[in-house]
Amino acid sequence: MHLRLTESELATLVEMVSLATQSATWNQLPEHEADFQRFVAMEQKILSRATETGCGDWIAYDQEEQRLFLTEEAREQLYAQKCVDEMRSELFWEELIFRLAERDTENQIGKAKWTALNDKQRDKLIAPLQDRYFAEFRKNGIRGLHLIYEREQG
Repeated sequence: MHLRLTESELATLVEMVSLATQSATWNQLPEHEADFQRFVAMEQKILSRATETGCGDWIAYDQEEQRLFLTEEAREQLYAQKCVDEMRSELFWEELIFRLAERDTENQIGKAKWTALNDKQRDKLIAPLQDRYFAEFRKNGIRGLHLIYEREQG
């Protein structure tokens, strides 16, 4: 199979494949190593071809890892990196709000009642707290978030 791409289309493909490989690096489970290597192999194939076109200044070779990669300067400029940054931010806030709301609701109703609920019931119960936390964090970020450490018993 042959695929013809313009330089602009190849640049977009480089960006997309690099984003996919970067995302795959977050999966540290040993049983996924073979899948990760498939991503790396495809990325290397695309990057190798792209060095011969207008994308060559985006790409460098890492001697230690023996592979091509997008330079940090290039990555910072790309739309895909902006997507990664936004995704990480959204995931952080969603997970923080969800976990705080779950924790506080469980503390309020008790572990036994919390454990007896199904996912739908839990979601309905934590929704008002999630809304409250969302409004607070949207307004103030983490400025109002403080940890209270328990005293060590000695």
